[in-house]
Amino acid sequence: MQRARTYGTFLTGILEEIRLLSMLVTAWSTLLPVNIKDYSVGDTGKVVEAGARNTVPDQILAYGTVEPSDAAVTVKFHAGKEFPGQPRLDWRIQGEKGWLRLASPLVSLNVGGPGIKLEIARNETNTVEEILPEADEWDELPVPAQNIARLYEAYRKNEWHPTFDWALKRHEALDRIWKEFDAESH
Repeated sequence: MQRARTYGTFLTGILEEIRLLSMLVTAWSTLLPVNIKDYSVGDTGKVVEAGARNTVPDQILAYGTVEPSDAAVTVKFHAGKEFPGQPRLDWRIQGEKGWLRLASPLVSLNVGGPGIKLEIARNETNTVEEILPEADEWDELPVPAQNIARLYEAYRKNEWHPTFDWALKRHEALDRIWKEFDAESH
């Protein structure tokens, strides 16, 4: 269940943002032991088993292309302490006119939080510009509540929002990826 939450959330975030992903290839490995914590005792949790064998990939590389342009997408994720000065999540899309980069100290982009940065690098001008989201009425809410509020607003306005069919396709993709992982790992 833990791996479904960890990698599932990570991949769903990618697939949610790039709905036209035409190809996806993943590679992963499990290198780091994990401390199992009991969070019923507080926000930071109490370690109940230190250095347990981890069954969740902690090094993940995903790459693919996006329709209709076939722009290349590369996503790297690693658990544990990040390399100093580098993001834990580095997601890049290269197109004819430049790069789009999403960098984050967090893996769960659907939750949001400080340190998430979206940048565009334009080949023609050799400049990098940070893209900031437009402010809206939901910004005053806690970050997870903002996402739910925007989801309900999209539903109310009949704009794109996740549906059962959309979720089913994502679960089928996750199922295929986990079957590949299990076949390679065992």
